Amino acid sequence: MPQSVENVAQDNSARNVSAGSLLLLSACFGLITGLVEGLGLLAFHGFQWFSLNSRIPEGVSVEILWVSPVFNLFFFLFIGLVIASLSRLFPRLPWLRVSLFLFSCMAIADWAGLTGRIGPIAVVALSAGFGMVVSGRMFQNRAAILRYAPVTVRWAAVATLIAVVAVEGGIRLREQIATSHLPAASKSSPNVLVVVVDTLRADHLSTYGYARPTSPHLDRIAQQGVLFENAVSTSSWTLPAHQGLLTGRYPHEHGPLREQPLNRSFPTLAGVLDKHGYRTAAFSANTDFFNRRAGFDRGFLHFEDYFYSLGDSAYRTFWGRLFFHNYVGNLVGLDELPGRKKAADVNQALFHWLDRDHDKPFFAFLNYLDVHGPYIPERPYRYKFANAASEAQCAPTLLARLNPFHRPDEVEGLLQLSPTCFRLQVDAYDGAISYVDDQIASLFSSLTERGLDKNTLVVITSDHGESFGEHGLVSHGTSLYHEQLWVPLIYWWPGHVPAGKRIERPISSASLPATVLDLLGEPDRKDYPVASLAQLWNEPSVSPDWPYPLSEMAQDLYIPKQFPGYRGWLKSLADPQWHLIVAQADPEELYDYSQDPIESRNLAKTSEGKAVIAGVEHQLWNQVSPDNSNKADLVNPLNQPTIARIAK
Repeated sequence: MPQSVENVAQDNSARNVSAGSLLLLSACFGLITGLVEGLGLLAFHGFQWFSLNSRIPEGVSVEILWVSPVFNLFFFLFIGLVIASLSRLFPRLPWLRVSLFLFSCMAIADWAGLTGRIGPIAVVALSAGFGMVVSGRMFQNRAAILRYAPVTVRWAAVATLIAVVAVEGGIRLREQIATSHLPAASKSSPNVLVVVVDTLRADHLSTYGYARPTSPHLDRIAQQGVLFENAVSTSSWTLPAHQGLLTGRYPHEHGPLREQPLNRSFPTLAGVLDKHGYRTAAFSANTDFFNRRAGFDRGFLHFEDYFYSLGDSAYRTFWGRLFFHNYVGNLVGLDELPGRKKAADVNQALFHWLDRDHDKPFFAFLNYLDVHGPYIPERPYRYKFANAASEAQCAPTLLARLNPFHRPDEVEGLLQLSPTCFRLQVDAYDGAISYVDDQIASLFSSLTERGLDKNTLVVITSDHGESFGEHGLVSHGTSLYHEQLWVPLIYWWPGHVPAGKRIERPISSASLPATVLDLLGEPDRKDYPVASLAQLWNEPSVSPDWPYPLSEMAQDLYIPKQFPGYRGWLKSLADPQWHLIVAQADPEELYDYSQDPIESRNLAKTSEGKAVIAGVEHQLWNQVSPDNSNKADLVNPLNQPTIARIAK
């Protein structure tokens, strides 16, 4: 039976849709999808209103409210352009129905996958099922959908524009108002610059005796200031270590969770200096853990972490993250890790901010990530300590390491590398140190050009070290051995800090706030329990009575099962000779690191070791729980109720 005129017209409307209508439809879906995505990402991974434990490392901040709709607008428009082109090649196919189904599926998949709790198969099933239903209803009302699409696009575009103006304008206006209300600082107040080279172990710097000339510029800086030969981090990974640097507190004081946000009850160095009239800013390359989301922006008028480039902005969105994790890592070569913020970028951002205001002293806190794995510095540095032939041989194996978030299988894969390929990792790590060393030289050169070197206190350190096979370990955040805890520490302030002094006493990186405030002559240093280091060079004959450096890490179930940190929490204490490690699930370990710096001989079961442990362990638990309310339980790491009390 021949079709009626009405049926034929409906059939043609289902197929013959203009390219303009398809693009308008894609823009409508893109903007709406992005606006909802932005709100969802901010709620789940920005403000963290819901405790998801989704293990999605990509954090976001308020900028995502406009970044998501803008990114999705262009992404959906690209898909729409492809469909429009295909509709010209194959005009008899029902492209409107296809478009509605595809865009509906993409929007539902986006929203369903925001939390990170729903697996990919479930997301695909949900999007396909709901997409079929939703697109079917929309197709039945296609005339109304196409008629109202222009109005919807306009309103969604207005909402996106409002988000851009409100977010970006609000951030800048807040900083300007806060800066204008800063109290007057003393004209003699020095600037303060703290440089944290993420993942830099001290014994890979030439100034600490390393055989390779990895750090000639740091060598020169150390000769002009004070170098601490045994600076110990409060933890072996970024988040708790940075908490110690800014609050002077140990990990257990911030809370029992592995990824515990900054405890708001403790004053931060930035907050104290802000009250004394300092412009304060932080520039983070480790945007996954040193970020606003973790509370590190408290006290800083300006904090740069996410959205520092187009690539990083795209990476924060749902589809950008999906593309990066599933395709980019397999498509790019070893020339660069996509999205890594280089030290040069951090320096540039710093001076862009500094040049806005020359009237007030500043406190700037920099985090460089170039030494962090995967170790792929720029080519001039890539082969400084290695050769291209070795990399060509190992490239297929090393490509899998482009994801910096070491899942257990990736970490174990490092241990399975051939000796040549594993050595190449160390070579590249040393090359990355050389790159950072040059960037620190550039940083000092820019300070000198602006005349800021004459009155600026500079502190150079690291948050933690790195393992390269010692104790059968790689990476960091897996143990509390020497190579993951001992970090460089240099104080530089010509005329105020003595030149060329090296101090052997083991000290904690948590001493940073008190030391800086002491050098500035501020009484607020008394708010920080770890004493100032200045007395070690001002009164070298006096032996200060303060606790030895304590280090801690919570249990981490996302590292290989054979690593110490997987089995439970770890705590350690270092005195001038001994390094004691106690664990929730393993026997104590004791090392004479003064004679055995690689900690190859565990002396815990020797008669001498048992005698030492009795005293050192008492000091350790006294720092963790000063009241010693139940001393018999404190030294029993397997006593679960006591562990819970200690963690609090």
